[in-house]
Formats: sequence, C-alpha cells, structure tokens
Amino acid sequence: MHDRARKVGFNVPKIMDTPDCFPVVLRPVSGRGNLRFVNNKEEFEEAKNFLFRKIPFFITEYIDGEENYSFAGLFKEGKLKVFFMYREIREYPLTGGSATYAVSTYDAEIKNRCQKLLEDLKWHGVVMKFTEY
Repeated sequence: MHDRARKVGFNVPKIMDTPDCFPVVLRPVSGRGNLRFVNNKEEFEEAKNFLFRKIPFFITEYIDGEENYSFAGLFKEGKLKVFFMYREIREYPLTGGSATYAVSTYDAEIKNRCQKLLEDLKWHGVVMKFTEY
C-alpha cells in the first residue's frame, strides 16, 4: 500500500526496524488507537517495553505537516460516486489526532490522488483517507 500511495504522490512516512533518528511514531499494526510519538532513545525503550510489550507495532518517521486535509468517498466497483473533503483547523492531540474543528474545502490535487489510489485498488464501499499537504 505504501508503494501504491507513493506512486500517486502521497508523502508516505518511511517504515524502519529500529529508529535511526528522532522523533518517530510507534503505530499499532491494527487499529488507530495508541499512537505514540517518541523524541529520543529513552522514550522509545520505555514505550516498547511497557506500552507496546504485548501489542504488535511498527515504527515510522515523523512527518511534520502544516495542514491536514481529509477525503471521504463512496466507491462502487472502483468508481467514485460521491466525495467530501475538509481541512482540519484543530485536532486532538495537537501532534496528530482526530479533528475537533474543521471546514469543508476542495483541493483538486488531493481529490485526484485519493481517487487514483482507490480506483487502482478497485475499491468498493465507503472510504476516508487522511493526507497531509
């Protein structure tokens, strides 16, 4: 999925086995919860040994985005039927999380990237894709 997303222009964070620089993000293999931002080796070891001791996770580089946009759509057999986009004004936590304040918007480049990726996957159903711009 990372390779496909890169091909259509998404800024996809690098996945690493062990952190080679900080900050990094620890992400559970499944689900959205329990993201952990770590700023140094000590925080990484603490999170790995306590928070993620029994939870499979992977490590990604931290990408600092200026603005977050969201694309939601309904696809039928790989074809976009309807979509909605918004720009996040505020999120919780501030380092990256759910939008607590957003405004509807339109950005043709983001829409086209999301549409291309999902059409290539022959997506069927509802989707919500976040991207940093």
